Amino acid sequence: MRRKILLLALAALGFSQAQAQTTAVRSMLVDFGVNDVTNGNVTPSPDANGSYWNNVLNNTGVTDTFRLVDKQNQATGVKVKVGANFLTNGIATGGLLAPTAALLGEYAVATATQDYFFVQGTGSTSLGTLRFSGLSASRRYVFHVFGSRQTTAEIRTSQYKFTGANVSTITQTTTGTNVGANGYAGNNNTITKSDTLTADAAGGITLELSKIAGMYAYLNLLRMDIVPGRASTTPPVYYTFQNPGFELGNLTYWTTVGGSTGGTTVGQVPKHSGSFAAKLTGTNSLSLEQRISYQFTSGVGTYRLNGWFLNAATSALSGVQSAHLELLFYSSTNALLGRFLSDSVRASTPTDTWVRLSSVMGQGGA
Repeated sequence: MRRKILLLALAALGFSQAQAQTTAVRSMLVDFGVNDVTNGNVTPSPDANGSYWNNVLNNTGVTDTFRLVDKQNQATGVKVKVGANFLTNGIATGGLLAPTAALLGEYAVATATQDYFFVQGTGSTSLGTLRFSGLSASRRYVFHVFGSRQTTAEIRTSQYKFTGANVSTITQTTTGTNVGANGYAGNNNTITKSDTLTADAAGGITLELSKIAGMYAYLNLLRMDIVPGRASTTPPVYYTFQNPGFELGNLTYWTTVGGSTGGTTVGQVPKHSGSFAAKLTGTNSLSLEQRISYQFTSGVGTYRLNGWFLNAATSALSGVQSAHLELLFYSSTNALLGRFLSDSVRASTPTDTWVRLSSVMGQGGA
């Protein structure tokens, strides 16, 4: 059965203590595009902010591998391999020529925003891939992406799917009337951030660029962060949900699971309370998961998980699609001990009305 699902999972893990982290985040800035003057230029380093950039061109030969330095021009050991199907354009075709620091901060570098990689078409040729390798199993990675192409022809939305040991799928509207600030018909003010990722068994993370809406998808630049926090073999342990209302403005601490199309994003409109809400889209089973530890407390017989759902009229559930909360309990050996489901939001649920769902284990008040 196809359905939209929001899944929150509780797990019983070990009770070891989290260790403090002192290593600073290292960041790499990457400019994607061409270097032919007519359509684009490489970004010189250092830029006006004193940061060093990496220039990745659409070179796909066997020996064409780009080695990345961080913003301080120090080698990182990270390499990028450009896959097939990317095309390039820029200055003469809607690239962002005059970015402002007020809207884009450190990314307001004209040579980085003026040109781009893009994909088009249907089938296998509509997907472009970048392979980041040389990554460490003892580190985590976060990506910040920017895509932009100015035109009023149509609304265009790009999807960026990152796959390592876990998967993070984000989307960004890059093109169309009033998409950007001050009436700009393209993205001139939005950077979209991935979840925290770990490398796969081969020490890599793959980025897949595809289109969700419109004829094209774009990637102008990205920032890749090497995040501390896994240098110890003892992972942090949490006894309460982290970022429960997505108030960090992203999916930090959450893992997106499943979904062959669509994905999960965090935005400010619509929202129930606070400043943010998560939006799940797609045609196949898709969930958000978070695992935390729990300790038995004498006299407590009920565990309750609450959440608010909106069946938005602009992308309403249809057919057998549904959404619900799910509370799972596991043993320290990862054996499933119990599974408790809330009621479901369905296609028949009134649209544009927030509905409170609860998944409850046990009896009594909570």
